[in-house]
Amino acid sequence: MIIECDKFKSHQVLIEDFFKSDQIAIIEFGRMRNTSEAHKFGDGWSTYTYARSEKVKVLYSVDNNPETIQVCKEAIPVKDLNKIKFLSDYTEYSRRNELDLIFIDGPNESKINLDFLDYIMPLAKDDAIISVDDYSIGNKHKEIEPILKDLGYKFDIVGDMIVFSK
Repeated sequence: MIIECDKFKSHQVLIEDFFKSDQIAIIEFGRMRNTSEAHKFGDGWSTYTYARSEKVKVLYSVDNNPETIQVCKEAIPVKDLNKIKFLSDYTEYSRRNELDLIFIDGPNESKINLDFLDYIMPLAKDDAIISVDDYSIGNKHKEIEPILKDLGYKFDIVGDMIVFSK
């Protein structure tokens, strides 16, 4: 399936179309970095969209740049900020069988993203959805895609994300 939409809308579509539950746990690798309108549609503002969603109960947001936390605090209402657990390294996450969505928007260096996925997948639910941003322009998905296909995942395209599910 291919769903055409802008980057900002793609996160809303992912939550609404791929999840029936209203208690979603998400980990994102790479968070909101700028509050300008241009970045809203260029970067997608995943942190903003996931934190504001009624369906999301918790968002673990991983980014090694501490300045991004302040960006989030400026853009996201306080009531929604309470859902976010800011992590500077993905190895700070250790809960098992909680994650419904793994969202990868790290650097275009595939090794970093593979290391993140390798660490997080065993901790996620068996039916967790894995989404990788910048499908059309980046390299993030190129090494991840064959691994997940070999594990029985099918994929859909939502905006500029490739979404893997079982």
